[in-house]
Amino acid sequence: CLLLALATCSDFVPMRTLLRINLAARHNFFGFIRSMASSSSSLASNQQGKRKREFDFSRYHERHIALRIAYFGLRYHGFAAQGPEDVDSTVEACIFQALKKACLVESRETSSYHRCGRTDKGVSAAGQVVSLKVRCHMNSGLGVIPKQSAYDYQIACAEDDKRRKVPVDKEIDYVNILNGLLPRDIRVLAWAPVAPDFSARFSCIRRTYKYYFIRENLDVQAMQAAANAFVGSHDFRNYCKMDIAGGITNYNRTIISVSISSLSDKNDGNKDGRYEMCVCTVVGQAFLWHQIRNMMAILFMVGHGQEKQEIVSELLDVEKTPRKPQYDMASELPLVLYNCEYKDITWQDEIGAHSRVFDSIHNFWKEMAIKAVVLRGMLDILDNTVLEGRGGESDTWANLESTHKMPKRNHMPLNKRQKQKTLEEKIEDHARKKLKAE
Repeated sequence: CLLLALATCSDFVPMRTLLRINLAARHNFFGFIRSMASSSSSLASNQQGKRKREFDFSRYHERHIALRIAYFGLRYHGFAAQGPEDVDSTVEACIFQALKKACLVESRETSSYHRCGRTDKGVSAAGQVVSLKVRCHMNSGLGVIPKQSAYDYQIACAEDDKRRKVPVDKEIDYVNILNGLLPRDIRVLAWAPVAPDFSARFSCIRRTYKYYFIRENLDVQAMQAAANAFVGSHDFRNYCKMDIAGGITNYNRTIISVSISSLSDKNDGNKDGRYEMCVCTVVGQAFLWHQIRNMMAILFMVGHGQEKQEIVSELLDVEKTPRKPQYDMASELPLVLYNCEYKDITWQDEIGAHSRVFDSIHNFWKEMAIKAVVLRGMLDILDNTVLEGRGGESDTWANLESTHKMPKRNHMPLNKRQKQKTLEEKIEDHARKKLKAE
């Protein structure tokens, strides 16, 4: 550009001067190019060096801990991760993504990881528990797994003031760190140090599930009477999805209690139970795949008068009913893994962590509650509207089918439905397929 400008006024500038300017410009241009290339090379080298620098887990001890977790499962494909490609489609994948980002674990494979329950797609939890080994600051304490390399690093830090020292008198704030990295519908409620042989799955002594539903025209008393038959130790093969491929051949489980109660104020516009929220609480030692949802499906049939109360006991009697009749499970959305209980475990969190978690969940609840009230207002308007041509009260609710069943006239009794194969037949089929594959 400079040469072009000078050329336009060449009549006033000697040719020798133009040549000198030309040579100087060329020298400066190629010098600039060489300088840029050198800078780019240096920058790339620095970036490559940064990429190669990994977190040094050998500088830290490990600690075996348990995490208590709550999540709203509506948008997740279940709790358990579904392979290395799963980044955020399951709750477990999100948890490990946060654990790795916080440099608390090196990998799932090296963390001795266990989960208490494997909830299905859409199912939520208020007290899910997982156990694993994580990075820690403490040199001693319950669950601490010391490393000699960590002691060596602490000694080196003490001798060199320029090194960043690792605090050994205060543990990592696991709750706040993880909640800062997790989606808002997944919250870590607390953590607890546990013994090296502790397992979130096998150390659990009691699990509690809650299933929420609207009473509508259900006979809750009949449902409770039928549900009492679940209490005790029984073979629940007719109330689950038999996982033969997973090696499950024992379907005996113990139910401690089943109770159905109302959560609503019956004076709050609950005409005929149309808005009355109920909950079925099931407490047991362990559960099978889809067990709660199958149990609720049968109880809903009893509540609608489609099946007699004795059907629960008949399906528990595997000698009388060795083949499970075909029926649909209850919806997954109202199901919550409410609590997992253990012996000698003390949950803890940092000061302020509990209130922050409460505020987060409370804000989430407020959004949902406001949406529910808005929809309730729409229903009230429709319910109080008398359409033209109808001289009496609106009959909207009278004509509304329950959300828990098909119309009664289309119900086929369970004892007349198509039956699945027996457990023994399924085991034989699996063995035959496995032998054929080999």
